[in-house]
Amino acid sequence: MRHGNKRMSRFVPAWLMPGYDLLVRAGRWGLTRPVPLHRGEGFRPVFLIGSGRSGNTLLRRILQAGRDLHIPPETFVLGRVIRLFLRNRHLPWDHLVRLVMGWFAFHQAAETFGVPLHPLVQELLEMPREQRSLARMLDAFYRYHGTETKQTFVRWGDKTPYNTFALDWIRRTFPDARFVHVLRDGADVVVSYVRASLQPDVESAARRWVRSVRLARSFARRHPRQCREVRYEDLVTQPEATVESLCRFLDIRYHPEMITRLDHADAMGDVARYEHMKNVARPVTADSIGRGRRTLDAADRARLGKIMNRTLVACGYEPLR
Repeated sequence: MRHGNKRMSRFVPAWLMPGYDLLVRAGRWGLTRPVPLHRGEGFRPVFLIGSGRSGNTLLRRILQAGRDLHIPPETFVLGRVIRLFLRNRHLPWDHLVRLVMGWFAFHQAAETFGVPLHPLVQELLEMPREQRSLARMLDAFYRYHGTETKQTFVRWGDKTPYNTFALDWIRRTFPDARFVHVLRDGADVVVSYVRASLQPDVESAARRWVRSVRLARSFARRHPRQCREVRYEDLVTQPEATVESLCRFLDIRYHPEMITRLDHADAMGDVARYEHMKNVARPVTADSIGRGRRTLDAADRARLGKIMNRTLVACGYEPLR
């Protein structure tokens, strides 16, 4: 096994390892035809992107309330799965199915999905050869979760903020996808990150916000017809107008009760499980706007300003002083 294959084998579950090296070599010898990323299926998933702690889960709750869109709990591994697939797409279909589904079955928050994937794996293994692609496999995965959790939906989405670091890979797999960048004042994001123990300190949180925002905005400049920016501040102060406009962009139906409906929040998988998501099960409120700027002391503002001010100003927010 070459060094590259050894490195890749660390990411393959042990139960998939038998025959892995032989199959990799067979693919390199041209004995198998690579499975494509997509076959022009025209899938139109919706990806909520941007920094964490920006209102992504709140927007997920609102969009799911409309019953046209199903957005499961965060997956964390989509970008990695796409890259892994591209490196190994010469493997036989049954190995690709188990490889991809293994990542979803065992990722760090897989317990929030609440459904076993074995029945889906069996369905995917029987997929006709002419339909096989990563896009169709992923479409089946998201739809399976919606069906098994008894959701009513037409299309599906994903709200994992970490996808912001894999946008080009995702678009290669789903050329007709829509991307919604949820943008929030970086000062509020930083304080929220640290309070939720999702970042170790304010500097790390600030760098994560800056990187996420810059990547999302750069992607949107390259693909403006597929992207829409939604400010958290607009979402919580003008929810009806903001959501109605977004629904038009996404080509899904808008209903006023999407804003106020709460009965589905606890069934969203991760909302009831994680303390830092509990506010999502409450009515929309603007109470947290400006909390970060009120909380940070002068020393923090000075340090963070050096990291964030350029991006804050570019996004229309006041610099930290």
